[in-house]
Amino acid sequence: MVATLHHLALAVALRIHAQVLALQDGLLVLTSGDALRLDPALDPNVERQARPGRYVLIALDDQGVVRALRVADHPFSEGEAASAVPAALFVTPPHSATELTQAANVTVALTVQVPSSTPPGDSVYVATAASGWNANQVRCTQLDGITWRCAIPLPDGAALTYRYTRGAWSSVESDPAGGQAPARTLRARPGLSASDTVARWSDQR
Repeated sequence: MVATLHHLALAVALRIHAQVLALQDGLLVLTSGDALRLDPALDPNVERQARPGRYVLIALDDQGVVRALRVADHPFSEGEAASAVPAALFVTPPHSATELTQAANVTVALTVQVPSSTPPGDSVYVATAASGWNANQVRCTQLDGITWRCAIPLPDGAALTYRYTRGAWSSVESDPAGGQAPARTLRARPGLSASDTVARWSDQR
């Protein structure tokens, strides 16, 4: 599903496709390690939609400012590669984002099947130990009635410890008996795709 975050009727110098590493300090940082300035007039929902690991189609003006974004869970076939952007239009990424790109970055794909009793209006999220177990850290995308998927960028070889939730710890996944489910773990590597199953939710007895 493609989400249009902001639309602006103007002549743009370039449209490029890329993958998000971070949105930080008014900058859009790409997994290539490059950073672009965001137009302050962009819809504030942009930070919530353009999460790390998602793909973006960027409308860039001749000053190197991101004027519009389209976001998806799959790569865009339209637009130019980020390498088409003149080097002078990029800016120095924030320090923390630079640290992430110093290690080779890979994208881990997580696919999870949830119980059929999952409320149809609820979303599925991934919470990780690295975020302090933020219950709605990464929102997954629904593929069908019980299948969800998300992509998480990580340094190659990094450990990921995670659990699935419906956005709060009151609705975290549990084991088949309703007890606390052990955290899931994996180690990032290129092309890694994990398939998980949530036995039940802790708020469904």
